[in-house]
Amino acid sequence: MYKVQKNHVRCDKKTYRILRVLTHLSKNLYNFFTLYTVRQYYFNNGEYLPYEQAYHLVKRNENYYKLLPSQIAQQTMKVVDRSMKSFFRLLKERRKGNYNRPINLPRYLPKDGYFVCIFQKDMFKVDGDKIMLSLGRSFAKELGVRFLEFKLPPIIVGKKIKEVGFYRGVRDYGSRLSMYMFVGSVVAF
Repeated sequence: MYKVQKNHVRCDKKTYRILRVLTHLSKNLYNFFTLYTVRQYYFNNGEYLPYEQAYHLVKRNENYYKLLPSQIAQQTMKVVDRSMKSFFRLLKERRKGNYNRPINLPRYLPKDGYFVCIFQKDMFKVDGDKIMLSLGRSFAKELGVRFLEFKLPPIIVGKKIKEVGFYRGVRDYGSRLSMYMFVGSVVAF
């Protein structure tokens, strides 16, 4: 049995800024390079651009793809791929006559917004009640930080964690800055 734990993470200003940069870069990769590339391919050719082909077109961009840790960038691209696959499935169902609601292409995220960053299990290390997230070498060269460390909630300590994600729900609470953290697929008791 698996469960997902949603936690409110409190951190210092430097960590908060780094998380904002990561989630903003993820949003830029989602919007301007992956979704834009796939949509333009659809408008020009009238067909779906598979993830494997889009990956090679998008990964050349040094601004967003290469600055994000590669696995976070790939997860962001896979979200666009799932959204486009859903769009094309709906088109197919409409042609068959099984679906009669309006169908829209996936939309761009707000320009000043944020998007989820998903850290897969080989991008973090759990040590007791702490989790250390790896940010990658290129991110470390650009911003000077290689790892982020957080304290795990007591309910998760000792459980197997599959992935950790930081969601775009960024808010300020008084003098403390915070961001939401999702810990996915934790093996239950």
